[in-house]
Order: sequence, then C-alpha cells, then structure tokens
Amino acid sequence: MRGSAQGAGRPLVVAVFLGLWAFSVFDAGLVNDHFDRMTRGRQILEHGEVPFRDFFDPGYFLTVYSSAAVQSLFGYRLLGEVLLDTLFIAAGFTLVFVLATRASQSRMVGFAALALAVASAPRLYDYDKVFFYPLGILACWRYIDRPTAGSLAWLGLVTAAGGLYRYDTAVYVAGAVSVTILAGCRPQAGGICGPCRAGRAAGGDCRPRPGGRRHGRPPGVHVCPTRRQSHGHPSSGDIRRLVAGAARGVSTAQR
Repeated sequence: MRGSAQGAGRPLVVAVFLGLWAFSVFDAGLVNDHFDRMTRGRQILEHGEVPFRDFFDPGYFLTVYSSAAVQSLFGYRLLGEVLLDTLFIAAGFTLVFVLATRASQSRMVGFAALALAVASAPRLYDYDKVFFYPLGILACWRYIDRPTAGSLAWLGLVTAAGGLYRYDTAVYVAGAVSVTILAGCRPQAGGICGPCRAGRAAGGDCRPRPGGRRHGRPPGVHVCPTRRQSHGHPSSGDIRRLVAGAARGVSTAQR
C-alpha cells in the first residue's frame, strides 16, 4: 500500500495509536490463561529451558519468548507483560482504523470500524491476533498495489512471524496471502484489464501498448495507461471490497 497512512493523516494515526495505548493500559486485565504464557517465559529466562525440548509448546513459540524478554527488562511482575500486550493491541486497532479509512476514503467509516474493534474487547493474551490479522491484510494490499519481490518477501515475513506467535494465525494469514497472489496474477481475457475494457466501451482512449525489457515487461504486454501497471494486477480501488470481506472474516475468526 502506497502511503498507508495518507488517507487518515499521519498525525491523526499517531494520536489514535497513543490514545488507544493509554486506554488499553487503563483497561488492562489479566486472566488465568495469560499466566500460562508468563510461567513458560519464566522457565526460559530463569532455567534456560527451551520449548518442545523441555516443556510442551501448544503453538505460541514467540509468545513465550516475548514474555521472557519483557520479564528480563521489568522483572517477574505484570508491568512488562501489560506494556507488551497493550502495545500490540493498540497497534492492531490502529491498523484497523488505517485500513478502513483507506478502503472507504472516509474517516467516519474508519472510526466506526475502530469502535467495533475496540468493542470486541479482546483478551490481552490474544494481542497477536489483534495485531497480525490486520497486518496481514495490510501486507496483501501492499502486494496488490506493488507486486514486487520485496512485497512478496514482506508477505512471507508477516505470515511466518504471525505463525510463530500463534500457529493458527499462519493458517488464516497464509489463506489471505494465497488468494491475493492468485487473484493478482490471474490472466485476463484478451490480455486487457477490466478498467480498460470498460474504458473502451465508453469510447475512451485505452490501447494496448508494447512493453519492453527496460520496463520489466515482455514485448506486447498490455499496460493500463491510467494505472501505469500491467494487466492482471488490480489497483487499490479494485481491492477495497476484498479488504472489507477479509475484515469480516477476521472478525469471525476471532470469535
């Protein structure tokens, strides 16, 4: 996504993040399942134990190492864990705001989506879900906008990191990534993209233009003159409905 914060405005995005973080810290509450992660982190930090080798890891490898890291900084107390969790949650909620604002081109819609995300009241130990699901959508959007090797590597990194925090996160994010790659690379009938076909029907000037090695395209590839990219890769506007559907799917998966 080019300029992911442009639609919302960077100062506003920073203000939203800080406000969400303050609210998350004020509203923080730990439940029994959370102390399981802290205890495993303590085993790593104090006794040098390793997941799988010394104790059972149910699928949140980096979660327990993150807990160990904050315990090394703040000691065996709740402060470090609360700061870690609330930072991830505030960042995830902020990404929801940015994505909704960019997809709708409306800050009101962005704040409405943000309110729904906050109202879902995720537990602190689910901070990885709150963060990596919208981050995965952001990475998919970036790849759709600019399908480069760097964007593809970013997709892989987000999927791998999410999976190491919680194994099923990798399943959901990898599913979205697979659909994104397949949708972005599918051949178009007649070698002409949808918007250009619609422009021709309306009498507009949209002609196939030869590509070249200097442009990174083989000769004869159709180039959309308005989007400045090869056919088969939809623009941000083409993916807005997909983002909205993916957001609904993420909300369902979190329940």
